[in-house]
Amino acid sequence: MAINNVMTMVNDSGTGGSSIKPATVPSKLSSVNQAIVAKNYQNYMNSKNNQTPSTQGIISGGGGEGGGGGGFDYSGFLSQLQAQAEAAYNRAKQTLDSTLNSTLGGLLESYNTQKSALQGQYDNSKQTLDSNTNDSLRQAYINKMINARDMNQLLTAQGLTGGASETNLAKMLNNYANNRNSINKTAATNLRELLTSHNTNLADALTNYNDKVATARQNYANYLAQLEQNRASMATNAMLSMFRLL
Repeated sequence: MAINNVMTMVNDSGTGGSSIKPATVPSKLSSVNQAIVAKNYQNYMNSKNNQTPSTQGIISGGGGEGGGGGGFDYSGFLSQLQAQAEAAYNRAKQTLDSTLNSTLGGLLESYNTQKSALQGQYDNSKQTLDSNTNDSLRQAYINKMINARDMNQLLTAQGLTGGASETNLAKMLNNYANNRNSINKTAATNLRELLTSHNTNLADALTNYNDKVATARQNYANYLAQLEQNRASMATNAMLSMFRLL
């Protein structure tokens, strides 16, 4: 089937100029593909009207596929289609890159916000724990002083001095020391549990962040692979298949 069935060059009456006119395309192409081939080649040839006639590859009544020999300019037409495919790929990739960067930035911001919140919770809890421990130690000291005063008054009233007085005082001081040790031990346990919980929360937040980043990057890789596949086939496989039907 002659290639000049796709486009025909006709002379403008009285001017000696030329214009592109759609012609019949093979029936083996669907109506949609016929329109695509005709429109794309017409656009291509119209864009070449600004070139000199010697450099135009046009369709004429003669055969051949060369650019300057009056045949179908395969090379120029396909180059234009490939350039269009490359431009579409670059635009899509730019959007894809921008989306990835925006997603990663949002995930990092969210992670940092969560870390700050967890640190604030830990600091507040530790401050409360320290305050409670100090209150307990202060109260234990006050109780010791009150007990010491009351004991001295009681022993004096009973006329007890010497060894008896020293024995009771030693018992009181021992009880005070035990109370302090118990308070400090409880505080250390509470602080250790608080720190363990805080570190666990931080680790969970980091894991969650890393999982979301990995998902975003995997999605990006999948979309990019699809874009590259589309670029490889858009201007070559699809259009070359059309031309093979001509």
